[in-house]
Amino acid sequence: LAYSIFPEPLRILPILFKSPSYDCENSVPITPSIPINKPENSMSLNEFSIKRGTNISEVFISTYLSDHDRDQFFNIRDIKQISRMGLDHIRIPISEEVMWTHKGKQIVKQFERLERAISDSIDNKLNVILCVHGLRSHPIPGKGVPTLFKSVKKVKEFRKKWLELSNLFGHFPVKNLAYEILNEPRAPSDQDWNQVLKKIYLSIREKEPKRTLLFGSNFYQVPERIKTLVLPDNDPNIIRTFHLYYPFLLTHYKANWLRNGEYEGPIQYPGRPIPNEYTKDLIEPLGSHMGQNNNPVSKIVFAKVLRDAAKAIGATSHPIHCGEFGCIDTVPIEARKLWYSDVVECLQTDGIPWTNWDWKGNFGILDQETWRPSGIQHPMGLNTPKWSSAQKPHLSLKSKIRRRLGRYARRLGLRRSRIRVLFFRKP
Repeated sequence: LAYSIFPEPLRILPILFKSPSYDCENSVPITPSIPINKPENSMSLNEFSIKRGTNISEVFISTYLSDHDRDQFFNIRDIKQISRMGLDHIRIPISEEVMWTHKGKQIVKQFERLERAISDSIDNKLNVILCVHGLRSHPIPGKGVPTLFKSVKKVKEFRKKWLELSNLFGHFPVKNLAYEILNEPRAPSDQDWNQVLKKIYLSIREKEPKRTLLFGSNFYQVPERIKTLVLPDNDPNIIRTFHLYYPFLLTHYKANWLRNGEYEGPIQYPGRPIPNEYTKDLIEPLGSHMGQNNNPVSKIVFAKVLRDAAKAIGATSHPIHCGEFGCIDTVPIEARKLWYSDVVECLQTDGIPWTNWDWKGNFGILDQETWRPSGIQHPMGLNTPKWSSAQKPHLSLKSKIRRRLGRYARRLGLRRSRIRVLFFRKP
């Protein structure tokens, strides 16, 4: 998700995300690609098995939520419903800002909350991917080159954080818990990221030689860059993971934290996200690079992107996994359903396990206002269990205001950074 919230990469998105000029209406059926992992998109390394899951956003990465709201946003009720829906794992992103003080001291109550979330999930037959989502030296969002890639000291601090996590959570069985080193790295070069990755990898392996580890490629984990990862051939307990938010103009339609959120015309899927007659409305305020991203897209394009990623890594002992994908809830529900149906079908055809973004947010399986199924669960092939009256929003007034402001920030002329300064504590 993070790669889609920075203004800077937008100028080069046409290069990385420009789809082939397919005629989506007259294209021929595509031949299913070679299975990448195990049949039926299941993956099992070291008995750590995943097939389909969801991301638990906000709880351990949002600086706005109070302790009460964190417990309301995600708790044992959510865990049970995730399991009943037919999902088999969750990905828990954490940020340094929420988990550690500025002086590097662990915030005990947050780690106790995280321990409880992992334990309760495993007890309910959900495996867990623990992911470092953001660092002070690699913020999400952020501008320019993160200091993580400019300072040896910051790399040592990052290494120390992972050693602490290993000490705290290394007691969980390797069949139930995996580690993802860093979310959506944005190093100046692939070599820079591989060098940092190697240092963290060796440190974790000294303590946990059998733990399953997930590595994302440089530049926001786009599938096109997955081939750039340099991994040890003699370690079978590694998974390559990528994110899929294509096409950007569709998946982040009216996203109020982005420049393309200024476009308020119609959106569609399949085909060109922005109808030809409205392209001018997009290009004039936002630049020609936006129009260059408005290429036709359909299930055929998704299949090619995944197939190309599979071919790029060749015959490897390291399978691949889609760690995030999603389409924002401002997209009309029917187009949104079609998008999810096509993406999930392509992932499953190639045997790629997936973890959608997210469970209870503006991309959520649950509607972010009602905390009830949003409708996308059906095209994703999930169940719709019964919902009790207790499963409804119970957030504080401050969090409710924050969520409303987030939804209408663009109309108010405010950016998220200004909202934070005006209404909430500074990070």
